[in-house]
Amino acid sequence: MRNTLTGLLISAALIGAAGAQTDAYRILNNSIRVDRASLWQNWEFQNDRVNSLKRPLSTVDVMRVSEEGVQPTFFRRRLNAALEAERFSYPDLVRANGAIINGGAAALSNNALARQVIDDDLSTYWEPVAPASYEARLRDTRDFSIDNLRNWELTVDLGRLVYADSITVVFPSGQNSAPFLGNPAKAFALWASMGERFPFPLGTNLKFTLIGQLATQEAAGKPVAVQQNNDGTNVSIDAAGTSSLAPLDPEGRYLQATFRLLPLDQVDFDQDGRPDIAGSPVQYVKLTFTDSDLWRKTFIGAGDTARAVYESLPPVQRGALVYQRQTAGGFLVEIGDDPQGLTARERYLSLPPEKQGPLLYYTREVPRVAEVQVWAKGDNYALRPEQRAGASFENGGLGAPDKATDGLYDSEWQANTWSPIYLKGTAWWDLGAVFWVDNLFLIAKRINQSHQGAFLGHFILVSDGTLLKPITMESREDFPQLENGLEWDNVVSENHLDNHTPTARIVNENFPLRQIRYIMMRDIDITGSLSGRYGSLATLGELQLYGEGYPVSVWTYSPPIALTDSKGNFIRKTLPRLSWEGEAIVRQTDPLTGRTEEMAEPLENHPEVRLQIQTRTSDQTDSTFKYYEVVTIDGNEERTEFTKELYDDLVYRWKVWDTWTGLKTPHESNKDDDGDGSVDEDEIDFVDNDGDKKIDEDGKKLGKGRQPKSDPAREGSLAFVGWSNWSESYLPTAGRSEALITSPNPRKFLQIRVN
Repeated sequence: MRNTLTGLLISAALIGAAGAQTDAYRILNNSIRVDRASLWQNWEFQNDRVNSLKRPLSTVDVMRVSEEGVQPTFFRRRLNAALEAERFSYPDLVRANGAIINGGAAALSNNALARQVIDDDLSTYWEPVAPASYEARLRDTRDFSIDNLRNWELTVDLGRLVYADSITVVFPSGQNSAPFLGNPAKAFALWASMGERFPFPLGTNLKFTLIGQLATQEAAGKPVAVQQNNDGTNVSIDAAGTSSLAPLDPEGRYLQATFRLLPLDQVDFDQDGRPDIAGSPVQYVKLTFTDSDLWRKTFIGAGDTARAVYESLPPVQRGALVYQRQTAGGFLVEIGDDPQGLTARERYLSLPPEKQGPLLYYTREVPRVAEVQVWAKGDNYALRPEQRAGASFENGGLGAPDKATDGLYDSEWQANTWSPIYLKGTAWWDLGAVFWVDNLFLIAKRINQSHQGAFLGHFILVSDGTLLKPITMESREDFPQLENGLEWDNVVSENHLDNHTPTARIVNENFPLRQIRYIMMRDIDITGSLSGRYGSLATLGELQLYGEGYPVSVWTYSPPIALTDSKGNFIRKTLPRLSWEGEAIVRQTDPLTGRTEEMAEPLENHPEVRLQIQTRTSDQTDSTFKYYEVVTIDGNEERTEFTKELYDDLVYRWKVWDTWTGLKTPHESNKDDDGDGSVDEDEIDFVDNDGDKKIDEDGKKLGKGRQPKSDPAREGSLAFVGWSNWSESYLPTAGRSEALITSPNPRKFLQIRVN
């Protein structure tokens, strides 16, 4: 259970301050307000250990901004990774030389329909391109022929590497539905890839491994299948049972074929010839179709009765119409199309009536795939932590540990074997927030040197961020302070310490659910013979962490809120009170559908949920600005440095001119523009000169001579310094969601953070 914050309001004595709309807050009626999604999304998610690491709230995955407010994201345990494939893009190092491509589905035939197999909608589907009718095949077979089965290929690119336990293919059963939904494919093969290169090690194609093959047929009115698993076993499956081919819905309109995954690389620490764990890292899934009944799926019959049944079928189900001739011996022989150009029908009609045999009628196979589902462990906490103000660093700066969390198998952190003598071989990852984790995976990239990419031995420590001593970090280069500054726990199983002989490249550590934010890792040689040696590399393709729950603590920060007068000068104001609106988010699972939903309930009903709001204030800035007057002559810019006072004056004059030119009804000189009996009493100066609570409503006409002839320019940056300490978290007062601001007042600058 977590909270959501829908709005903030800071009351202030803002008389004389300019009403303003910024990207992250607005000033209205003597108050500073944050009450819109467009404002919240420009707040920042900041790393609370390294201040230089921050991201706009709209881009982070640990928080969600909507019209309802801002709330933490729930990280799921088991999910269909194919549904979100199109959200992810990545540099394709293998096939496109690093060009950015998007995840999604593609097909060699009928590619426009491919994305419908990952849309979570059973009413949509992919199917190969086929002629409109049996007769139309003579003009264009399209892809509906045995020779073109090679084009019946469907690929799902998940857009990132996930750890999955199974893959499910859903297709229409061909029965019990009106209208007709389609047929299961007669035979297909399922393939998967982590993203390995083919041919190894430098090829520019992907290596796919056969996961299983499945052949369906209708026997005694129900589909039956034979699946060949990637462990070499064959399983005969009845659709009424609970094995890999089973009805998806009570009506039996859809069937699902589920293929269990085994690791696509080495993971056999006990060396018994079998993988130690189930499932596998996967990014790409491919279906190839190996057989089809095409136009002759089922035989309807012959003669008029069969013709009536044939013509009652939907056009898409009408299959072959077979013409026969009767031989002198009384046998019936099928008439084929003449290579010289006559169709079977034309040849049939040219026969004498006594030679014309009965017509045979067939249904057509309509192979369709409704969904391809890749069942992953869950949301990977370690995926691209930089997008939530996380970071990584290797001591010595020799490797790139961020390559082990970019979602790609083919990019890697090259981990030199660690030695206490040398400053190299230790990597740290900061996930950017504390998460609930119970599974950690290492996927090492196979190479053709050293230990084939595997770690010689595993050293993995994790921490929730508990400090043993104070640390001060300005950038990720300060991460070595984490080693002695944090409380660490070892999560490596005893049988995973030594990897000399097993050379396992996939490692799984599972443990009771615990809080993790930081990971420290080394490739160690317990024999010591290779410790610190250059060229002895482990190549970590991906580090993945899975669990379930909301992030434990996620702080979002407002940008510095500056109070200014009409000319843009900073002014000191008292900020007496802060109020807020918030709700508790409760996750509930529907017992009938199994679907989980988030429900908003009043915070006062959930005392176990805490909404933390803190403030700090300042009066000081530090800047390195240089100010310029810019004049453009014949398209060329000329810059002259001048003082801040002249810069401010030029900015102000442009603001006056832009306001004048933006008036719907321009002011006229010597005229009562606002009809209050006074003339030109409130010219454009952004102040209420006549006390009628209106600004700049009646002034003189501005001639073209008032338009500035040059432009202001400024180079450098403004830094806000001298901040007070963060206040204690504000608590409701007298049952109302408001409190007196305890940060030093009055001040020019205010910053707010919320957890």
